[in-house]
Amino acid sequence: MPEPIRQQAKELWCKTFGDSEEFVERFLNLYFDNRHFFCSENNGELQAMLFILDYSLRINSAEYKGAYLYAFCSVPQYRGSGLASGLLQQTERILSSSGYDYLFLIAASEGLIDYYERLSFRSCRSHKMTAYKKELSESIKTKNLCFERSHSIDIAAYRRLAETRDNSVMHSEGDLSLYQQGGYDIYYMSEEEEVCAMAVTLKKDDKVVVLDTLGKDASCADCLLGYVYTQNNQCDLLQPSRLLQTQSEDFRSPYMIKSLQGTRNPLPERLYFNLLLDK
Repeated sequence: MPEPIRQQAKELWCKTFGDSEEFVERFLNLYFDNRHFFCSENNGELQAMLFILDYSLRINSAEYKGAYLYAFCSVPQYRGSGLASGLLQQTERILSSSGYDYLFLIAASEGLIDYYERLSFRSCRSHKMTAYKKELSESIKTKNLCFERSHSIDIAAYRRLAETRDNSVMHSEGDLSLYQQGGYDIYYMSEEEEVCAMAVTLKKDDKVVVLDTLGKDASCADCLLGYVYTQNNQCDLLQPSRLLQTQSEDFRSPYMIKSLQGTRNPLPERLYFNLLLDK
């Protein structure tokens, strides 16, 4: 992809969404290519853009190939011209012919929910955050467990543990590598020198948000959360529990989904997403 377009994409992203240049640069290093980046441009001038991130969604042993729509926007002077919606429709055709089953996004504002509804996205019910149950901290008294906190993610261990849970997004190595430089704390729990649970956390003010938790079983995951809770001086610990259920037309949520035409895998009514890119 041309370097001038890359620079314009970076500037547009920062102005539109307010993310730091550091985060955007890391993202572009991973995903600024012909497979993930789509744009409308004229004579080297960027008009609209979007990124898609691959997701493999496993539900009851069935696999769904999806794309998370990211940083979808247009240059201010082209808003309302139809360029952005035209770019999205073109991208959908490409994804559909490449075997994708659905598109998923999180609308940034109430007005954008209206916009995406006009593009045939539908809202999902979302239970975004649940408070950690403090009594679970007692479970860390289990013997023969080792705990570690790191800023580096063991990608092989993450993917091995993710394979054990159903209704789960399988992240790509590119997605996971964003953890490596993003200021996240990654907690590990090991038994007999093998990682049996992981938690990825991000501190926000006086709270710790658990972006993702994995364990070889539920008790392992709960045990590790107990450790995270005590290591952070029993501060508020929030877990994103995104169990999404598709709703009727009168329900409005920023969590939105769209089945792509021609898919052979109609989406089920209940979905679960663990999205590491929620900042």
